[in-house]
Amino acid sequence: MITFERLKKNCEFAAVCGNGKRRSGPFFNVYIKSNHSESVKMGVSVSKRIGNAVVRNKNKRRLREAFRHLLPNLKSGIDVVITAKPPINNLDYAAITEEMVKLFKRGRVWHD
Repeated sequence: MITFERLKKNCEFAAVCGNGKRRSGPFFNVYIKSNHSESVKMGVSVSKRIGNAVVRNKNKRRLREAFRHLLPNLKSGIDVVITAKPPINNLDYAAITEEMVKLFKRGRVWHD
């Protein structure tokens, strides 16, 4: 089973967001940066504009779970940061997954 590590430190998020490629969609942005290793690292950022703590944490869990299901189709050796936009509250899980696939394909890290 393929697993991913989580980005937790501010400097890790800053490195990916500052030096990575950004792909934007209507519901979230995806920043992708090569990490020159075989691991996949992922971080999620949800601002207070999205809602209160309960809503933010729910959206983080949904984004991480969608990423986990898509992980076998991603290239290894990348760092990914996903930043949510306010319309994400109205999405169901299938729409989140579909949008994420579209952004990964545009970022050239998706393979079938």
